[in-house]
Amino acid sequence: MPTVLVVDDSPVDRQLIEQTLAKDALWAARFAESGENALDEIESSEPDVVVTDLVMPQMSGLELIAEIRDRFPHLPVILLTGQGSDDLQEQALREGAASYVSKAHFQEDLVPTIEEVHALVRKRPQRDALARGMKEAAFTFRLDNNLEVVSRLVDFVLPTMHAMRIFDRTDRRNVTGALTEAIVNAILHGNLALSPADATAARNAFREMEPCTAMDTRLKDPQFGKRHVHLRIELSQTDVRFCVRDEGNGFDHATINPLSSDGRGLTLMRTHMDEVTFNDAGNEVTLIKRHIAVRN
Repeated sequence: MPTVLVVDDSPVDRQLIEQTLAKDALWAARFAESGENALDEIESSEPDVVVTDLVMPQMSGLELIAEIRDRFPHLPVILLTGQGSDDLQEQALREGAASYVSKAHFQEDLVPTIEEVHALVRKRPQRDALARGMKEAAFTFRLDNNLEVVSRLVDFVLPTMHAMRIFDRTDRRNVTGALTEAIVNAILHGNLALSPADATAARNAFREMEPCTAMDTRLKDPQFGKRHVHLRIELSQTDVRFCVRDEGNGFDHATINPLSSDGRGLTLMRTHMDEVTFNDAGNEVTLIKRHIAVRN
């Protein structure tokens, strides 16, 4: 029988959810009172689906979603919220939630949503078994100047490396962090040619889900907004390679201030990858991480 782990600090809400799930004999329910307890429960015995409240002490539902995506990338999470904000729902999906349910309608919507999400991952063991037999994989992308695409790529690359058994969890997260910085830099500095101050403002605005005037202005300008980022991903049992190229005029990476946000991004890439090389024009970077099993 599939298991759903419900995370909610309210005893009343847990009881109501338990009663709702009890109407469907197909699901076994477990409960956690906090995000920290939920992570312990998952570590002990991974459920099939997690349902988490949004507002909880210490660790919020969004923070729990991000942590689960980091530590258990295949585990689907549904956010249960009393707030109906479209921005909040969008942020939940961006953090890695598989879906969301409003508390106002959870008695009608919760079980169908759980079943829908579970159906999407039901064939995961077969997919993982197939991926474990995959020795090499290469993917080519042509990306618009949309920061949303970064989290979607991470959601694609992380499970693929996990299934292929490339790196441990920490290295996988570090590698995708370096890739994130390379793509964000290609969008903000390469294609949109934002100043360091405007690029920092764009990063902060995206994090807070707020508009950024400088970025919006560039996106509306055909000279900048119609440019693309070209990404090549190569995964193998010996190394991982990312090639990120923008359509901008390039820049001299040697002049970047290491204390700036861009400098920190470049430092992160160099710290977590074995090789970071730029082309002569400065609009293409290649990142290489060798598999720990073949290192000397």
